[in-house]
Formats: sequence, C-alpha cells, structure tokens
Amino acid sequence: MCGTGMRRWQSGASYSGQFEFGEMHGEGTYIGGSGEQYQGGFCRNKRHGHGVLVKPDGERYEASPSADRKTRARACACACTLKL
Repeated sequence: MCGTGMRRWQSGASYSGQFEFGEMHGEGTYIGGSGEQYQGGFCRNKRHGHGVLVKPDGERYEASPSADRKTRARACACACTLKL
C-alpha cells in the first residue's frame, strides 16, 4: 500500500499516517500498546527525522535530525513518488 491509512496490531498498538509498500513511511502517529505515542517522521518502519515521543506518564521527548547522535543521518527516499 502506498498513501495514507491506518494499521492496528493485536498488541493494541496502532499507526495512522503515510505508508509505502505496506511500511510506515513518511509522516504519521504511532501509539504503542503501553500507551506511548510518537508523532513524526518514519522511514521503512523506523522513526526518522523530527518527531515527538510522549510516554504514558506524560514525559515528552523531542527528536530532530540534528540530535546528539554519533551516526550520520541517512536520506530516506520514497519510491512511491517515483514516476516510471
């Protein structure tokens, strides 16, 4: 699936946002089975780029591509938007 949609898992987790070939890819909101919520960018089912994580106890964390990480940020291309 390419485009926007929603997916729910048996664990109680859900995702609402953009998909590419059935994977979370683009902007979206993931709510974990334990109640944590992440809103931001995804690349091939992984958090990517800017986003906000809110834990069930209300703690809030904000991440950006320039966060203190020793690894290089990788570009994440979207194949669904390519014209053949």
